[in-house]
Amino acid sequence: MQRKMKLIRKILEYVEVSTTEERLPVPEFRDYSEAEVHYHLGLCEEAKYLVLYQPETDDPIRRFGGISRLTWAGHETLEAMRAGNDSY
Repeated sequence: MQRKMKLIRKILEYVEVSTTEERLPVPEFRDYSEAEVHYHLGLCEEAKYLVLYQPETDDPIRRFGGISRLTWAGHETLEAMRAGNDSY
């Protein structure tokens, strides 16, 4: 699966605008499949942009049980994306 930076940005923005300190559900985006979203959540975790909860199921598509929060690196990356940093 290809990495889609637009989807990564959507995920980071989804977490940033959250007004709760509770577990956030895995987002659903009209233009992306559930498998794509979970794959990109995994990439965000590997890059240390997000802290994620492990799944409550063995379903291979649903790899994560929710989102805890953005990390410092996640905030920094989102700011760089908004600033038009060419590496994003």
